[in-house]
Amino acid sequence: MNVFLNEFVTVRIRANKKQRKQYGPSIIHSSSRISPMNTSMKTPTNLLMKSDTSKPQETFQASSFSFEIELSTKTASTHLRTENIEKTKIYPKKWLIVIIVITILLALSALAVGIYLIIHFRTTKATTTPILKPLLRWNSTGLTVGGVGGSSGSTFDKLNTPIDLAVDFSNTLYIADFNNNRIQQWLTGALNGTTVAGQASGTSGIGAAYLSSPAGVFIDSNNNLYISDSTNARIQQWASGATVGTLIAGTGSSGSAYNQLNTPYFISRDITTNTLYIADFNNHRVMSYASGASNGTLAIGGQGPGMNNTQLNYPAGVYFDSASICLVIANYGGQHIVRWTLGVTVDPMGNLYVAGTGDQRIQLLLAGQTNGTTLAGITGLSGSNSTQLNSPYSIRLDNQLNLFVADTINNRIQKFVRY
Repeated sequence: MNVFLNEFVTVRIRANKKQRKQYGPSIIHSSSRISPMNTSMKTPTNLLMKSDTSKPQETFQASSFSFEIELSTKTASTHLRTENIEKTKIYPKKWLIVIIVITILLALSALAVGIYLIIHFRTTKATTTPILKPLLRWNSTGLTVGGVGGSSGSTFDKLNTPIDLAVDFSNTLYIADFNNNRIQQWLTGALNGTTVAGQASGTSGIGAAYLSSPAGVFIDSNNNLYISDSTNARIQQWASGATVGTLIAGTGSSGSAYNQLNTPYFISRDITTNTLYIADFNNHRVMSYASGASNGTLAIGGQGPGMNNTQLNYPAGVYFDSASICLVIANYGGQHIVRWTLGVTVDPMGNLYVAGTGDQRIQLLLAGQTNGTTLAGITGLSGSNSTQLNSPYSIRLDNQLNLFVADTINNRIQKFVRY
């Protein structure tokens, strides 16, 4: 714009100079004889006057135009500065918002990556960390933890034909002292037992405070005892600290009706439904009793003694396996259904432990296998030393998988320590 103005002004000035050369000087000397009003002269007076007055007019026009150009330039510059100021006010806000949004997105991305890595490594650790299984080995030498080996009696330090036992969460033993007609509680490390059901003297009877040849015992999480009172053909419940029992199955007289039992032996319980399972020995069946029911339900057998799939032959042992939701039965007379023998128990891994009463040993059958391994006792050889058993009827495991054996004819409870 400034260049255009300069060229424009230069052209006008050049045109004025050319005009002055054409018409000559416009100054009149005083010595001249020519009168300004003399019309005979070739040079008109008005032209002379025009030549003199045109310069100020041209100067004024150029100055005015230059002023307008300067004013317009200043105005444009002012507008430009104002626009730049407004932009400097707007653009920083926009950039600040963009930066904040980008920062938030980066933070969320980092958080997502962190969560993914945590889940990934935890899952990897969970899937790659091997599950530790306990060593299934036991000392072959047993420790006497209840009774006096080789000596029966009714004093508190002795037992008489212990046939079954239960272990609570504190590893306290509850022993079915068969021929003493009582249940003895034996604390860990104690030398004497305490009578918790039946008569401490060993007297049998049919009243609520008596037992007669108790063959099975089970303890629940509230320390209530469930006792198979075999000669009385009933199942008694003894609450913790009670001096009398409550009839929960059977009638007290032998029979084959569904509300009766005939020489009940071992019992087991489903702790989820509180259903009681009873090995009804002389009825060749296993009965189930729902909590509070007065009549039982036939679980298996009841078709007379036999060897087919619907029959049992003097079932003595029963165990409810909560992992597989099935019954494991020791079919004593038939030597089948569950591993040929009398007593049976199962560990949390599904391995089966069998008391071979006639074989004088305890057998372990790993889950899914049919061949057993002798854990305690000497096959076919009874005896009373620490490595021998004499007609072991029942076995139980504590929470460390230590093995407790009712060494019945030796009138003692033997403990075989897992190591």
